Amino acid sequence: FLQAIVKIHKEYGSIIRLWLGADLFVILSDPKYVEVILGSNKLIDKGVIYRYLYDWLGTGLLTSTGAKWKRHRKIITPTFHFKILEEFIDVFNLNGQKMVYKLQKEVNGPEFDICPYVALCTLDIICDSCQPSSQCCVELRSRLSQRLSLSSCMLWYIKDAMLSVQ
Repeated sequence: FLQAIVKIHKEYGSIIRLWLGADLFVILSDPKYVEVILGSNKLIDKGVIYRYLYDWLGTGLLTSTGAKWKRHRKIITPTFHFKILEEFIDVFNLNGQKMVYKLQKEVNGPEFDICPYVALCTLDIICDSCQPSSQCCVELRSRLSQRLSLSSCMLWYIKDAMLSVQ
């Protein structure tokens, strides 16, 4: 799928309109355009593809819009101050190394979905930064593993459906 997007980018430029059925997707490959979108407090309405994330992520900061997004953003922004993040460098490194170790098993193998690895690493970092052995983290890891299996299947189904339309 990404190879097709790269090919389209080379042919049509850094702003691409892509219709998949009735849904319009705008793909940006120039960092200056991406920065405008990501840096905006007004351009926060999510596209239709985000509906596939609701079951997995709920309607939090990543998937919400409007007043709910602004409220969540205001709450979480202080958490990402550099001084606070520096305290967790060891946790980031340890869990990053664990993920790399797991990914090494995939080297020289067939194409695979990296999303479950990244999602579980992210969850491990979050849990290890709070209370690693708490029942909440154990339950979250279990639920995420189950949802990742389902979500990965759904995303591959969507990808295969889009590619078969060509």
